[in-house]
Amino acid sequence: MSQSKVKQPVEVVSSKGTPLAPAFAGEPKAKLTVPRNAVICKGSRNLSEGGLTGPSRSELVCNKGLKGFLSFDGLTTKYAVVTVDPIGPPSKERNASSIKGYQRCTGNFNDKGGVVAPFLMKCGDELYGAISPNSAAPNTKEFTVWLPPMH
Repeated sequence: MSQSKVKQPVEVVSSKGTPLAPAFAGEPKAKLTVPRNAVICKGSRNLSEGGLTGPSRSELVCNKGLKGFLSFDGLTTKYAVVTVDPIGPPSKERNASSIKGYQRCTGNFNDKGGVVAPFLMKCGDELYGAISPNSAAPNTKEFTVWLPPMH
C-alpha cells in the first residue's frame, strides 16, 4: 500500500467484530481489527481543519502509560502523523525508535463538508492503525486513535 493512497473510510472493529467507530457513508476501503492489547488514544480537535487552525500539534491521552501527539500537514489531501511513547515528543538528541513503546503512524485523509470518515494509518511494516471522529456529524471535536500493541 503506497503512502499516497487515501484509505478512507475504514471500518474499525473489535476482535469480536463489534464496530468501534461510527458508521460513515461510503463503502469501506479497508477494515482494521483492533486487538484487545491495542494502544488507544483520545484527542480533542476538529480533524477536518487539519493543520489550518490552532496549534499544529494536539496532545493525545493514551492507555498503557503512553503520551501521544497528532500533527498535520497538507492542504487538499491532508497528512496526519501520530507519535506515541512513554515520555512525550522525542527530542532531537535521542534516537526515538530506541524508546520502548515508541510508535510513529502516518495516514492521508480527505474531508467532505467538515466530515472526516475514519482513515487508515501505516505504523511500520504490515502494522496499521486508524483515526476516527467520535461522531459522524460535521466538525466533530472529539476523536479516537487505535494503534498496534506496543512492541
